[in-house]
Amino acid sequence: ILQIMKKGDLTGLAKQGFVQILSRTKNIPVSVGLLSFLSDSESDFLTKLMAIEILGWRRERSALPLIVEILHQSKSIKMRRQVILSIGRIGDRTVVPDLLEYIDDTVFSTEISLSLLLLGEHSALDWHAQSLASGIKGKNVHLGQLVGRYGGSAYLLLLKAPKKLVE
Repeated sequence: ILQIMKKGDLTGLAKQGFVQILSRTKNIPVSVGLLSFLSDSESDFLTKLMAIEILGWRRERSALPLIVEILHQSKSIKMRRQVILSIGRIGDRTVVPDLLEYIDDTVFSTEISLSLLLLGEHSALDWHAQSLASGIKGKNVHLGQLVGRYGGSAYLLLLKAPKKLVE
């Protein structure tokens, strides 16, 4: 079944369904195969991207060392975004320092915030609340949604100022 993934023929809804099926299967050799795609230098970009996504949904802690290594070494924004989200889904708090290294990077701000929240770390929320208060333009709509949803009533006054930036 993993050979289907390696061929790279899956797109759209077929790919989404395939990811969901592999994410829910209790078949342990699937995890071993997915891990081998990450460590294999001959695996193509899309295969690694799907493997990282599936391992994240499977909450496969044994994948963390490889995934964190990819986070630090990859130049691809798409790959790093998927890695960040998968780290949050896996749920191992030992990687919080690795994520905090990228908190200032506005390219990954939404993904970092979500992952840190999934890991029970609220420091990213405070950092993004401060960036909203300082009037930084960019992904403020998404950051405002994160701060509003997860920040609680303490952030209500803060969210009035960025509203003016969006209008």
